Amino acid sequence: MNLRISPAPLAGRIIVPPSKSELHRLLICAALSEGESMIAPFVSSRDLEATMGCLRVLGADFSREGDGLAVLPCKRAGQKMPTFFCGESATTLRLLLPLALVLRGGGCFVGEGRLLQRPLEPYFALFRDRGIDYSLTERELTVSGSLPAGDYALPGNVSSQFFSGLLLALPLVGASTLRAATPLESAPYAAMTAAVMARFGVKTEKIPHGWAISEGHYQAAAVTAEADWSQAAFWLAANFLGGRVELPGLSPTSPQGDRMITQYRRELNGSGAVSLSLAQCPDLLPALCVMAAGREGDTLFTHARRLRLKESDRLAACAGLMKSFGISCQEGEDFLLVRGTGHFYGGRPALPDDHRLVMAAAILAAYAEGESVLTNVECAEKSYPAFFKDFQRLGGQCHAE
Repeated sequence: MNLRISPAPLAGRIIVPPSKSELHRLLICAALSEGESMIAPFVSSRDLEATMGCLRVLGADFSREGDGLAVLPCKRAGQKMPTFFCGESATTLRLLLPLALVLRGGGCFVGEGRLLQRPLEPYFALFRDRGIDYSLTERELTVSGSLPAGDYALPGNVSSQFFSGLLLALPLVGASTLRAATPLESAPYAAMTAAVMARFGVKTEKIPHGWAISEGHYQAAAVTAEADWSQAAFWLAANFLGGRVELPGLSPTSPQGDRMITQYRRELNGSGAVSLSLAQCPDLLPALCVMAAGREGDTLFTHARRLRLKESDRLAACAGLMKSFGISCQEGEDFLLVRGTGHFYGGRPALPDDHRLVMAAAILAAYAEGESVLTNVECAEKSYPAFFKDFQRLGGQCHAE
């Protein structure tokens, strides 16, 4: 679907949906627990539906209760080598792979879009080392074997999701250690995993470059999900451009890595050259590009190589988005330089099927000089199904073309 957006300032109050990153982890820990758990508030999305579908394959069940979700645990026995449908959710795939080995001796993971083209080598190296069989095609990854307790080391510069997957699974098999062989990027998300595990009674100990993991059992719990800094970033970008969007409920002490948006927003205030590293918060680039477009001066985003391996080549896509709104930029292998002037023009960007690019484009369109037309807008449902309803509630002017 295409949307035509006319410039209009955004103002009002939005309840930001709960953190998608945290909800993935809460769902998994609840499904591994002994007894019924409750997660509230719970707002679903395509990625979360993928995780819930995979957990159902493992015997978990879910039911809505008010604004929350009741979770009944996985069955410890069940079909060997089941099939898991992951959609386009890399989080689902990477967090569930180790658990499938522990609970079912493996399984077949089916992906859509670019999912199985995204990096999995850290797991593959581990599989080869531990004698776990695997085969990969364009749409399916099949793994077979067992995940033993032991000492594990993974490269830290690919994705912290590999660490999160092992953190979740290893307590079920015995005392282990997990270390980063190179500096861990997006480290706050692995720390979030350990924090969620502790809420369900499974504790880890931080050691140099990693964690010591004790054998443990997840215990049912009633937990509150935090508001999502990743989604709030787009409304904060609107405020940077002159909007007046109130976002109650965001935790200033959240373990979410994308809370970095508040610090980076302060650094972008004023004119002149600014350099920002994306090593710990790569998903913020689209929202930060919106801010960079609204200031006078150069903004250099570094440590950006991993963005090429998202739902799209997100680094190239952000460069294309800037240019489509008349904003000068320079793309490198590992960086993006945005030359902001504080003014930009309506455009018709060639948007990939990437939820974060669509939301960033909508914010730019609301503050551009002239109308814009956005394509692929339905892909925002991957993470924020109500985004365009909230956009209109805040005064955003858009209609289907």
